[in-house]
Amino acid sequence: MTINGYKYWSRLRPVGPFTYPSDARLLAFYNYESRTEYHGKTVWGWMRLDRELTKEEQDQYDLVPEEN
Repeated sequence: MTINGYKYWSRLRPVGPFTYPSDARLLAFYNYESRTEYHGKTVWGWMRLDRELTKEEQDQYDLVPEEN
């Protein structure tokens, strides 16, 4: 099964309720047991959402989009 969507990395906290916009649907997520490095940034985990977030939403929720 392939899960589509937009992948974001959570910088300040593990993924959970209220860590992404309420009008975006969470498709999948993974939290690490401790913070880890991703492309030079410290992250707690990742999530896949059903829509692309605006730059303002990314900043508000401290999320980093997946780099292609």
